[in-house]
Amino acid sequence: MTKNRRYSQNSEQQQQTLTKIKYVTYPYFVARTQMKELPVYIDIKNGGTRILTEISRIEGDVEVTSIYLMYNILLMHLLIIVSK
Repeated sequence: MTKNRRYSQNSEQQQQTLTKIKYVTYPYFVARTQMKELPVYIDIKNGGTRILTEISRIEGDVEVTSIYLMYNILLMHLLIIVSK
């Protein structure tokens, strides 16, 4: 009987933790490639003086995606400067 009680308590705890999980929805989605990698590519132009990062397979609102990426890149750059 103690095994059954333990099992029922564990399953109740698992149910409680599953109900606490909150999923975040974004207005965009970036699909992975067939090799399960993100579709991020680097394009080097002007003899290496201009480097562009290209992200393909974006579904949803592209403008929100670009704003989100620019904000996170700026934040990451500021954190690197402050930590030096």
